[in-house]
Amino acid sequence: MTTTVGTEQVSLEDLTPFPGNARRGNVDVILDSLRANGQYKPLTVRRQGEELTILAGNHTYLALLRHEESGREACQDWELTHNRPCQLCINVDADDPTALAHLIECDDDTATRINLVDNKSADDGDYDDEALAALLASLDDDLVGTGYEVSEADLFGQQAETPEFDATAVPASVPPTEFPSYDEDIETEHRCPKCGYEWSGKSR
Repeated sequence: MTTTVGTEQVSLEDLTPFPGNARRGNVDVILDSLRANGQYKPLTVRRQGEELTILAGNHTYLALLRHEESGREACQDWELTHNRPCQLCINVDADDPTALAHLIECDDDTATRINLVDNKSADDGDYDDEALAALLASLDDDLVGTGYEVSEADLFGQQAETPEFDATAVPASVPPTEFPSYDEDIETEHRCPKCGYEWSGKSR
């Protein structure tokens, strides 16, 4: 059973990653998104008294930590490269950096299930390539914070423009189910001038 406590800003130093989390996420991509978009999704955190354990969003937490540990000055190059301000530098207090967290209370087994399904469900998903290509194209190559490179967007665009092979449009070579029957009166096309034998088909 899960009980919702609430959603609030929690100091990074008060949070603990999920013990034994099996997922290995791309912290660099997440940090790039956080700089461009800010933290738009809260961590899911289990509260047990004073202990706060992250069930979902462990790599977002690691990206937030990396942002603080690398120093705010490290964002200056990112800002110059992408011509936009770092949203974390704007919205997160440098003296007490926090993360938006959705706090819940649950038992040990439920906590493990939440961690597992949060990782597994993302792996089991799929994409509509045509819809993805349209979304990427709508940003006019400004893909900062999306996790995609321009080269990837171009590839998806090319694939979306290439018509899929339609096997039903190709006439199939199917043998007839019935063959005509002939008796001894079959019309012939050739006759031997010596013996009078008659036959049909290609003369050799």
